[in-house]
Amino acid sequence: MFKARWFNIELNKIQSAIFKDFLRYNGYRFEPSSCYDLIHFEIFITSQKDFDKIANFLIFLPD
Repeated sequence: MFKARWFNIELNKIQSAIFKDFLRYNGYRFEPSSCYDLIHFEIFITSQKDFDKIANFLIFLPD
């Protein structure tokens, strides 16, 4: 059984702009913060389906 919790990731500014649009479009709860040249994301994920959807999206982000 999946337990709802916060996950985090750090992305560069280009990746973070794309990822932020994805999160907003899909209605995910998240909190970004800047950390030097990276953007740190805290994402609240409530189901395995949502976790898989986000993970699959991240695989295809440009470097």
